[in-house]
Amino acid sequence: MKKIKITLLVILGIIVLVELVGRYYGLTNYPLYNSSDEFEYLLKPNQDVTIYRNRFVTNAYSMRSDAINEKDSIVVLLLGDSVLNGGNSIDQDSLASTMLEKELFHKYGKKVRVLNISDKTWSPDNTVAYLKKYGVFKADMMLLVANSGDAYDPMTFRPIVGVASTHPAQNQLFAWQNLIAKAWPVLKKTILGQSDLSKLTGNQIEKKEKFIKGFAALDSISRRLKIPFSIYLHRTQPELESNKLDPGGLAIVNFCKEQGVPIYINRFKTTYFIDEIHLNNTGQKALMKDLLPIVRHDLKL
Repeated sequence: MKKIKITLLVILGIIVLVELVGRYYGLTNYPLYNSSDEFEYLLKPNQDVTIYRNRFVTNAYSMRSDAINEKDSIVVLLLGDSVLNGGNSIDQDSLASTMLEKELFHKYGKKVRVLNISDKTWSPDNTVAYLKKYGVFKADMMLLVANSGDAYDPMTFRPIVGVASTHPAQNQLFAWQNLIAKAWPVLKKTILGQSDLSKLTGNQIEKKEKFIKGFAALDSISRRLKIPFSIYLHRTQPELESNKLDPGGLAIVNFCKEQGVPIYINRFKTTYFIDEIHLNNTGQKALMKDLLPIVRHDLKL
């Protein structure tokens, strides 16, 4: 009986410890999502949370940027997906967009708003739908951070918010619930050799090899507004290692050549990455340094 009590106390202690550690790292405080009939999904507006010890903020328009002010006179629309968004692993102050705003003020003495309009697995199709809904915020230029996977990534509107652990609609009461939710797909794949298709995103399954319309639509918006539009092509680790673009990247380059859209291609070190595509803090800083001269040129600073 005594051994049973001791065992139960040990188990209880482990559960409490795991819960406390999980709460310390914000596992009951994930950034949340809304579903959308227009652009699939979007981070909920006006969030200010700490996840994995990183501050994660969204403004009233679900941008990962500070609040928009009517007095903002110089505006850059920085468009992209999770590479630009940074996700839960990047603190707000370590985002390329945040650092770019500060660097522009430091170098040129002008308050330039760099609006981070991005989300996980978004492609230009999602971005165009977002701009149609919310407008262009008196933009002076548009800069798209794209990757090869964007070329053939149309919106699918598969249910994902509240279904996939990557897009929670609400937070769990206990941290261990999220630990299980995060660990289960990995264990299932490792032990059973299978993955949960319901957790996969649009650019991971049933991809149709047809160049999406979002690139041309963004170019059209910029021409209508008579503002500069450029594309920064973010090569993945495998592309950098092989020094060869994937077919989607080649298609984006060809589109830019045909339409006269300026394109810039990264030359990052593989140590700048968290995984094959996403950037760590050093990578975000490198991205900021690459974007700075593009913004300076297009704004004629």
